[in-house]
Amino acid sequence: MSWIQLNGKTWPVTKDEAEVRVYIHAADVGCPRVSWNLDVSHYIRPEDYPAGKIKIERWLDIELGDLILNVRDWRRLAGLEIRGDAAWHATQEFFGPYGHSHNSPRVNVHQTILKPAAGREGVEAGRKAWIAHDFILRFGNRDGWSFPCELDAWLIPEEEYHRKEPETPEAAARFPDEPPNFRLVTRATFASGSVGLTRRAADDPVACAREVLREQIACEPMLRTELKWMLRHTPENKDIVPMPGWRSDVHFFTPPGNARFEKPAPAGTK
Repeated sequence: MSWIQLNGKTWPVTKDEAEVRVYIHAADVGCPRVSWNLDVSHYIRPEDYPAGKIKIERWLDIELGDLILNVRDWRRLAGLEIRGDAAWHATQEFFGPYGHSHNSPRVNVHQTILKPAAGREGVEAGRKAWIAHDFILRFGNRDGWSFPCELDAWLIPEEEYHRKEPETPEAAARFPDEPPNFRLVTRATFASGSVGLTRRAADDPVACAREVLREQIACEPMLRTELKWMLRHTPENKDIVPMPGWRSDVHFFTPPGNARFEKPAPAGTK
């Protein structure tokens, strides 16, 4: 279930839910190793569309990524509340594995409305985007691999967000007093992730990834694992090819994430 309020308007409730993903950097990167992403797509489907057909005329894509959390057990996401004020954002600043400055986490909201929905609802067709650094994220009690989730954000239109003059220190430190102009209530499920590995893990990357996952976030199941070796250009610079035996990433799904790819049993079987 997904309930959204954007700029004073409440969108119809849908069956869409959020997914939580984790990325664990390799041990030699020199920055916080574990980062978390939350995202959900809120699709509005016309009720009068023929059965069995999927037709989407307007939707919202919401993402809050690169969260650095003091969580060594994924189950401790339960009860977590993040107030994205200036003091919290200061804890999120670091240089990444390739020397780039890590930007503070932000809420990204993208709205798409196609012409049929625009004409029927009397709104403008097209795409709009908003960004927010000021937000409050809450997770409720754990239910299996899922958590109730609430996200309040003070969105700024994308064209206003990219300003040429910085805010004053006083303004940047002040959390908004007015109510949020974006609210999301949904269920968030820890569905998948990736583990980065050094060359030392080249003999058996998947086994090493399982050990890292247990060590960093106390997660045991790793389903549908997929190994991706580091890439390089060929000498002629014509192709990009993998380099077995070098650095690698192991992608995986958790049990609920894996269930999306399981085919239903044939009729008459159990």
